[in-house]
Amino acid sequence: MSRDGNMTSSSSSVNMNNMASLYSKDNNSLMPHHKRLVCFVEGNIGSGKSSTARELQLFNENCVSEQQRTDEWTLLSKYYEVGIHKKDIKLNYELQKQIANTYFKHYFKYNFQPLNVQRDSSLTVYDLFEMEQLEGIMKKYSNNIVQIHPNSVHVWSSMGKEVLLDGGRDHPSSSSSDRIGTSDTFNIFFEGILSSSGVFTVMEYNKGMIAEEDYLDLCANYDALKRGVTGHMAFYLKPKNNVDVCHERIKARKREFEGGIEKSYLKLIEEHYDSFMETVATKIPVFIIDNSTLDAKQTAALILDIINAAKKDIQYM
Repeated sequence: MSRDGNMTSSSSSVNMNNMASLYSKDNNSLMPHHKRLVCFVEGNIGSGKSSTARELQLFNENCVSEQQRTDEWTLLSKYYEVGIHKKDIKLNYELQKQIANTYFKHYFKYNFQPLNVQRDSSLTVYDLFEMEQLEGIMKKYSNNIVQIHPNSVHVWSSMGKEVLLDGGRDHPSSSSSDRIGTSDTFNIFFEGILSSSGVFTVMEYNKGMIAEEDYLDLCANYDALKRGVTGHMAFYLKPKNNVDVCHERIKARKREFEGGIEKSYLKLIEEHYDSFMETVATKIPVFIIDNSTLDAKQTAALILDIINAAKKDIQYM
């Protein structure tokens, strides 16, 4: 969900240079002059975003994951205790501000150079990937494990390209990490940043849980965030029988504050997620991954396999 401090509408004009000066990376080898391939890892609560992002970090020193800072979302547990079941507009807005602020703080430390594209233009599969190599990757996995989002396929097909989705091997091998990138190219994975505004803020507003003026304020701030950097591609983790699988995983991890999450809530999230990813897929390639039979390491290996098909001469950040 989206969840750190006080962000008022005046903060939508936040000084991006000041935010960029927050740059500090635990991995000292990641320097501003390095090229960055930026990916988003998205999915419902319990879909495996966090565990997959952790595995991506472990695969290769050139893979860096920026995970959701739930420890900084101090209002989240109160939301699950109270706000999820009753209309507490003030609590919802304060939580959304808290989450948005953590993204500003941690996102801009990378001092990205935004891609030189118009805001209304799209990065297509054709722009980013060696098509023959990507087709080989897609053929390697059965199409009930990974698919290119139909809207991303449409963008590619409209350019006269054909996507091959059917194929053989069901499960990825972790050996794919050996081929990732070059020494000056880093793969950066952001967990859940797109969905904070595009899914959860919209969902709370649609439920009447955020006032109109507060919703517009949050949108303005997220728009400022989006202007700072544009990603290359997204991976949407969507297990088969998504709601049931996610609910079982939530129960299994036994986080006390998640005890009140019900299937109906996860279903509502899924509906908003599906709608949002339809839009995302018209802007950047979106890969839908059914990780119901994959562990986090296998899911990460699949993602890295796809990234291996990226062109070497694309515009990095």
